[in-house]
Order: sequence, then C-alpha cells, then structure tokens
Amino acid sequence: MNSPELQERQDKFTAWCETIRDPARASTEGPRRLTAGNAKAEYQIAPLPDGRFAITCHFSATDSGMGTPWTLGKSREECVDYFLAMGRTFFEGREQMIRLLSADSLFGFIEPDVDKASADKDANVDAIIQSHLHPVS
Repeated sequence: MNSPELQERQDKFTAWCETIRDPARASTEGPRRLTAGNAKAEYQIAPLPDGRFAITCHFSATDSGMGTPWTLGKSREECVDYFLAMGRTFFEGREQMIRLLSADSLFGFIEPDVDKASADKDANVDAIIQSHLHPVS
C-alpha cells in the first residue's frame, strides 16, 4: 500500500509521461548537436498537441555530463533559451563550447541541423521499448 505522498508523486509522474514526455518523444524534431573537442551539447525540441513545446538537453565534457527530462516551454524560442542557459551554466569555463552557445553572430544563435542518424536510432529504440511494454498477442 502506498502512502498518500508516494501516490501523489506517482500520479504526477504518470501525468508528466502522458502529457509531456510521450507526446514530445512522438513529435520531436530530432536531436541537434554542437561539438567542440570533447565537449558536446545536444537538445531536442518537440511541439505538443496543446500548442506548447517541450525540450530535453544533454551536455557532456571529458570529465562530466548532465541531462534534463522533457521540460515544458511556452514557445519554441523559450525552449532554445532554456538550452542556451543550461549549456552556459554547464560549460562555464570551457571557452570553445561557450562560443558555440553564444549569440554573438550577426544572426544570433544559429541552430545546428537535425542529426537524422540519431533521430532514426532513437525511434528504433523507442519502438523496441514499446514492443516490450505492449507485446502483440
């Protein structure tokens, strides 16, 4: 039997899965990646059915890494701003990646192209996971 607090946390997680994570995985634009030596910054943005957007980010360097779960944003631009802020914080002191994450060019931050190979791989992994969660009888 679950405590009320645990049940509330489980309910919130289930709601997040149903309203943010799963729809975002289904509609993601695909991963966009920046690389500077051993430093990598990657994000995916997805439009959600209710008109909002979601973003997930992953950052790594030689000695460390971090990622974020699918997180809500009011707009696509807000999601990009979130990625830039998280990246600047993570890579503080790593100059080459900071330059890639800055909006110093004539046109501001220029997004990298979608990494289709990673997007296809992620879709295959999701399909395998789903087949194990919901086997066909």
